[in-house]
Amino acid sequence: MSNRPRGILLVLGATLCWSTEGLWVRLVRADDWQILFWSGGLMALALGIWLGVAHRRRLVRAVLDTGRPGLVAAGSLAFAYSGYIFALNRTTVANTYVLLATAPLFSAILGRVFLGERVRRRTLVAMVLAFGGIVTMVSGSLGGGQLWGDLFALSTGLFFAVNIVALRSAPLRDGKPVDMMPSNAMAGIVIAAAMMLITDPLDVRGQDIPYLMLIGLFSMALGTWLFTRGVRFLQSAEAGLLCLTEAVLGPLLVWAVLSEMPTPKAMLGAAIVLAALVYDTLPERRAPGAARR
Repeated sequence: MSNRPRGILLVLGATLCWSTEGLWVRLVRADDWQILFWSGGLMALALGIWLGVAHRRRLVRAVLDTGRPGLVAAGSLAFAYSGYIFALNRTTVANTYVLLATAPLFSAILGRVFLGERVRRRTLVAMVLAFGGIVTMVSGSLGGGQLWGDLFALSTGLFFAVNIVALRSAPLRDGKPVDMMPSNAMAGIVIAAAMMLITDPLDVRGQDIPYLMLIGLFSMALGTWLFTRGVRFLQSAEAGLLCLTEAVLGPLLVWAVLSEMPTPKAMLGAAIVLAALVYDTLPERRAPGAARR
């Protein structure tokens, strides 16, 4: 399998993990700060164990090798995950998804400025179609949120775009990009450490712990691991576009588990988003004679 299809599959796998987070958050009664402590701490623990096995005695070297891009990736991921949780509980899910749909646009702009990436025409068309699909999905409930929640959702899209570009800016060592996974573990440590200063992380119901573990280990740790592995094979704009799959899978999962039936507009919008993603991921046909130049 070539690099681009591998990257697409890995990023789609990441969005599958992330799409479950909204469901787990709906099922817990812990507050935002406690959710962030457990999810960030468990993500850091899981990724730390993986890094220890993968790098062993070179673990400290692996962390230092990420350099400034690693610090930017860690900080942006910490803000993105935190903003997502805050947005879900402070504005409507509709507003959250629409504002998160700005991530591909931010990714395209930042990728062009910092990496010199030229966005494929097919990806530009797909971005417009996907954004239209997201707006269609939530058009019946837009405007019902609060200002701070909307700002958190918008900032999440921006910080996630920064994270994508930072991961794609991995420094080279021996001619190959270094492993950027340590930045994800650092993000989890930052989140958990900050939350310890704000809340009592142990003051949660026993029934909530399995869901908190699913958020931290499955949604965040595995999702982030898959995304970091896949994003290096894709353009920044394309990676951000593929992440919109979460906006389709998340509501469908809630429907399947909690019986919250999507509206006809939501189903139409989801179909538009999926069509845009299929259009972008299809191989492009080259004009005759274009292969030899």
